[in-house]
Amino acid sequence: MKLRFAVNQGECLRRGIECESSTETIEVVPAKLPQEERDLLADRMKPGDIQVYRRDWKPVSTASMSCITSELICADTPGYAGLIEAVRKDQKKIDDAIERQKSNAENFSRFV
Repeated sequence: MKLRFAVNQGECLRRGIECESSTETIEVVPAKLPQEERDLLADRMKPGDIQVYRRDWKPVSTASMSCITSELICADTPGYAGLIEAVRKDQKKIDDAIERQKSNAENFSRFV
């Protein structure tokens, strides 16, 4: 299976890593990936598309949701290791936003 994502060429230059393009397409064997990583990647793909996108957190009144953006996830290094690191950072941003929202809701409920 192919996966396409963006690569930060400036960061590659800083690290002394050769990176000829700002996008990379890699081949993976899904069955060889841990389930957690398959889920993280699949959550960032659109049906019928090999591209891996960034997710965004959208608080909507009392309900909130995570949605796929139109922006490719951007790794600091090429290859699978760079991709999964970028995906984990993206997930951490979402998890942190969820925790902030929960904390804000709890703080608000104390005053009501």
